[in-house]
Amino acid sequence: MFARALSIGMLLQMGLFAQQADRIRGRLDPAHFVAITGNIHPKARLENDRGHVSPNLKLDYITLHLKPTPAQQADLDQLLADQQNHASPNYHRWLTPEQYADRFGASPSDIAQIVEWLQGQGLTVIRTARGRNFVVFKGTAAMVEAALHVEIHNYLVDGEMHYANANEPSVPAAIRAFTIGFFGLDDFKLKPPARTVKPALNYENLHVLGPADLWVLYDTLPLYTHGWTGSGMTLAVIGQSNVNLSDMEQYQADFGLVKNDPVKMLIPGGTDPGIVSGDSGESDLDLEMADTIAPNAEILFVYSSNVGNSVAYAIDAAVAPVISYSYAGCEPNQTSGGVAATQKLAQQANAQGQTWLAASGDVGAAACDSPSSSVSSKGIAVMMPASIPEVTGVGGTTFNEGIGDYWSTTNLDFGDSALSYIPEISWNDTAAVGHLSSSGGGMSIWFPKPVWQSAPGVQGINVRFVPDVSLSASPQHDPYLTVEGGAVDLVGGTSASTPVMAGIVLLMNQYLGANGLGNINPELYALASTTGNVCNTNSPTSYCVFHDITSGSNLIPCVAGTSGCVGGYLGYAAGPGYDMVTGLGSVDATNLTLAFYAAISPSITQIQNGASFVNNGLSPGLIFTVKGSGLGPAIAQGLELNGAGNISNILSGVQVFVNGTAAPLLYVSATQINAVAPYEISSMVGQKVNVQVVNNGIASTSVSESVVATSPAIFNLGNNAAAVINQDGTVNGASNPAARGSYVAIYATGEGQTTPPGIDGFVPASVSALSRPNAGVSVFMDQFPATVLYAGTASFDGFFQVNVTVPTGLTPGSVPVTLTVGGVSSPTLNMYVK
Repeated sequence: MFARALSIGMLLQMGLFAQQADRIRGRLDPAHFVAITGNIHPKARLENDRGHVSPNLKLDYITLHLKPTPAQQADLDQLLADQQNHASPNYHRWLTPEQYADRFGASPSDIAQIVEWLQGQGLTVIRTARGRNFVVFKGTAAMVEAALHVEIHNYLVDGEMHYANANEPSVPAAIRAFTIGFFGLDDFKLKPPARTVKPALNYENLHVLGPADLWVLYDTLPLYTHGWTGSGMTLAVIGQSNVNLSDMEQYQADFGLVKNDPVKMLIPGGTDPGIVSGDSGESDLDLEMADTIAPNAEILFVYSSNVGNSVAYAIDAAVAPVISYSYAGCEPNQTSGGVAATQKLAQQANAQGQTWLAASGDVGAAACDSPSSSVSSKGIAVMMPASIPEVTGVGGTTFNEGIGDYWSTTNLDFGDSALSYIPEISWNDTAAVGHLSSSGGGMSIWFPKPVWQSAPGVQGINVRFVPDVSLSASPQHDPYLTVEGGAVDLVGGTSASTPVMAGIVLLMNQYLGANGLGNINPELYALASTTGNVCNTNSPTSYCVFHDITSGSNLIPCVAGTSGCVGGYLGYAAGPGYDMVTGLGSVDATNLTLAFYAAISPSITQIQNGASFVNNGLSPGLIFTVKGSGLGPAIAQGLELNGAGNISNILSGVQVFVNGTAAPLLYVSATQINAVAPYEISSMVGQKVNVQVVNNGIASTSVSESVVATSPAIFNLGNNAAAVINQDGTVNGASNPAARGSYVAIYATGEGQTTPPGIDGFVPASVSALSRPNAGVSVFMDQFPATVLYAGTASFDGFFQVNVTVPTGLTPGSVPVTLTVGGVSSPTLNMYVK
């Protein structure tokens, strides 16, 4: 899990654990019911009705979705804006699911009453959301009908039998105001975009996309060269089928990739669907493409019998900072309750730092039509969840080699033959294959234009436009090579471009040292509005963030009279800037990552004693640790000396200021800085100082810290082992105990002001230049005082050494050690004596 839960004590200290108001007044009365509108599936029509289902039909995973109060929603909207606002103190400060619950969820009492009501109706509650915004339960059709005052019927739709609720479900009147509706009363599932397969040919004589081709074409190789391969990061792929790991293992073996099995996670309480035809192939593709781009990442495959339940769990459990989702449903076929509930999940994901990427669809601008159709008869529409503003919609392009020489005649080590980036046009194979096959895109009927969707080419109409970005998707021209069912498969579609883009976003997280980027759309559009970040795909430069796709369309044939059909065609043309075919265009992964890095403001989340890793105030000369995001370079840098031979106060363009004084720097990275508190704060003991990070000219918000005279802490070597050097020069430990009566050196920090007065960053050239603490120093080993032989500067200011004689009265073994300076004691650590 990428989000680390805070303890209740820490929440209280931060002022985030507040009593939540109950919305159920008194006891919930199940006798007074009110219908919840917007929960009848559009395909559950009277002409399709085939009567009641069996009363014993098991509805094994139903979700009751709850909404925040208007005040909570306004607060959430502001937080989401602030989290992407560089000037806000909440910039990239993500919530845990528990923090989300305490701020935007229902109260614990309300949840308990809802659970009690459901259980009282004979239903089994599977779990309640950590975000306290939904409850999952199950039961037979008869139980559900009685509890929700609803009828469950069979429906014959497109030759398939389904079940669904025939009327709106009802809930006790006391929870009507904060009930969105139900998911799971029907079995109409979202489907992955069609993955049209190229006719069987000898793929070795074709230009197909293997792993290293994608590395070259979308420029991930520079990131790999510096170690940014996804190591230590987690990417969640969402599915509704189990998978055979042998397919991914064969794919990796065929291309010489490191074996890296995904971690399969069946959601708690979910039913294992087994291997489902179509869905398992989709998941094979998603897993293989995600692993291709982030080869050393942990790929987490979150699945159940319904992809909607899978993604809800991935968000509620905050399983990964990036979510790849290749499923889609056309907007007109969604219920208003389902739309509202899905957007609330997307907002929660963003608030927790999760980036959700979804396929824009494979039938052009006619999302409700079947991909097997040769002509659109259902009118213009886009896919959801790609249309949700809090989700990044990924469309499709086609490589357009023309007369250029872009391919090698032979394959190299990883199956690669692409020599360089290849110009792209929009993906539209409809004419070539005789059925609908092109990049999904258009205008949402559910969502207005978000304030950030502004860039050259974006129309002034107040609607959300789809997609946001695009990558290669044609299954007919340079298809993706995958392994499914133990055999090679050549495929395409936006369900291929989506996991590729998700992998790129995960690499960005690793490079930026981020534990999530949240909704990346505001930054994407801001970058696309900056001169120099966008170039025409036919004349790319080495600095392009976006390859602007200006040729092609997603136009498809349509039946006259259907909505959006003009002159026998429906859809949009690509053009300069944003368009509703390829969005902002395709991306250069390295340049996009660097552009995000340049735009990210440093953010301080915590300041700690550099030895004890607790916050007990800053003392003069203390080695302290600043934690956060965007603090420094992705590639960590260590101590440097300035021209005077002292520790530099600027490292890789990074500075830390304590009340305006630059602190000497020992280490900088994207998420952590180690610095030495300036001695100038000696005059401010008992007062507050401001700490601020400036990363290459971009300043963080200041954080207030208390100044104390001393804040002693012995360096912890791990497992509470004190940093102690024995008389013979060995590091003290269980296998190297110190002899009683010998002397040892204890290494610590936080001794405070010294004599002679400390000089910031001073590195003594001789023993005579060492300084001594002004405050008295004592050491206890167990209950015995240890004779102090020396206490003062070690290698440089901030690094404090105390030489003591080990008391002879100690019992051999592990011994607790405490250092006291000026009456302030350090945390107790352990050393070993014999």
